[in-house]
Amino acid sequence: MTTDELLEWVREANVPQRELVATISTVHGDAIRASPDADHQRLMRAIKKRINSASLRAERAALLASLARTYAPPPIPAMTRPELAAPIADWLVYGDALQAIGDPRGELVHLVHAVSEGRITADVCDAFVRAHWEALLGTTMTRHADAYTFEWQLCALRGATIRMTAQSQDLVARLMQAEASRDLCAVTLVGETSKDLRAVDLRPAMQQLLELAPDVTSFAFIDARAARSHSLTDATRGLVRLAPLAPFLARAEHLTLEVTDARELDFGDFVAPALRSFALRCLRFTDEGVQTMAARLASLDAPRLETFELRCVEHWQVGARERPRAPYVDDFDGDDDADGTRDDGTNDGVDWRQLDGLFAALAHAPLRRLALTSFDSAPSLLDALWVMRLPATLEELDLSDSRLDAANVDWLLDRREVFGKLARLRIERVSLAPADAVRLEALGPAIVYSHDARSPAYRDVSSWE
Repeated sequence: MTTDELLEWVREANVPQRELVATISTVHGDAIRASPDADHQRLMRAIKKRINSASLRAERAALLASLARTYAPPPIPAMTRPELAAPIADWLVYGDALQAIGDPRGELVHLVHAVSEGRITADVCDAFVRAHWEALLGTTMTRHADAYTFEWQLCALRGATIRMTAQSQDLVARLMQAEASRDLCAVTLVGETSKDLRAVDLRPAMQQLLELAPDVTSFAFIDARAARSHSLTDATRGLVRLAPLAPFLARAEHLTLEVTDARELDFGDFVAPALRSFALRCLRFTDEGVQTMAARLASLDAPRLETFELRCVEHWQVGARERPRAPYVDDFDGDDDADGTRDDGTNDGVDWRQLDGLFAALAHAPLRRLALTSFDSAPSLLDALWVMRLPATLEELDLSDSRLDAANVDWLLDRREVFGKLARLRIERVSLAPADAVRLEALGPAIVYSHDARSPAYRDVSSWE
């Protein structure tokens, strides 16, 4: 009888469990003890699962002891983990070797590979990690498993998202105690404010990152409530506290910030020698103008910067009747006036040319993608880009979620010598009419377009006094 046939018999035989114990012991014992290591482990697991009667505990224990190895198996040769940049085939061979000795990292290799090929969904992989948490990550994080989400490169832990509340303590330190953290290069800290609006202080966790994770070079600091919202109404300040960013900029290759009020950020001198991508997504950017943020961003010194994203939120005023009561709004939609029109409120406009210091710095960076989104004052922003003179390296300009019109199309078409050099102009969810988007195709770059009459969706809203 082959191993597979014996396995099927153990699992499916229609005999009482007591008779099963006797037959295995007297008929199949020698074959089980002599089976190869992997087959022996499979058979032992099947027997343990099948013989589960409480009245047979003693008999099962005696049977399992009699089937145990009577010799020491040969030592398993040391396996060298492939380099992170090694071909996938090398990793799959490594995964097979780990599976042969019962190491769950082997199964994880194949699950992550299956996710990358679309054969299974990521939640299958996440469920496996949770089922083998201690083996993969150690015991220091078990009580707080729900606070973590991971990104794996086969069985190497490369990214971690940590969700923190006002009560969270030492979640970064616990992660860095795990042996798997040796490969970590990206960490996202998410501040989750509760319904009672208690502030979440990310500063201690950020300090632990600096001290305990010297090899992490990709950072994201997220105010979860701001990330879920499109508009801010009369709120005085954010509820997620961030530490000064200068120490992170000094070593970061990637930095993403999603915050309530950009003016609360402390960039220091904004010197970022290794920075390759930067994104600032906020719900409030201006005060009376953009002078505050213009001064902070003008000192940007990032000689390797390839991607820069800025949400250019403008300030709107609405009547008290239209003002939402909640400070954070998923989708602000002004109430209809008596004549049935939608009341968006008023916007005095922003002179985006005041960001000339930032644009001058960007003009000297090897930019490939520039995203300036969610603005209402298109003429001043486009003029700022014209004065800036786009870097020769720029491939994509993203002006999505903004108010654009036919006059802006005419303006762009008159300046083909600059904007026509782009590979791609992205204008998704903009107010521009479809016919005008068709006209814009004459500019030269590929146009990625979709229409939304309500743009910009992101707004800083206050009510009239």
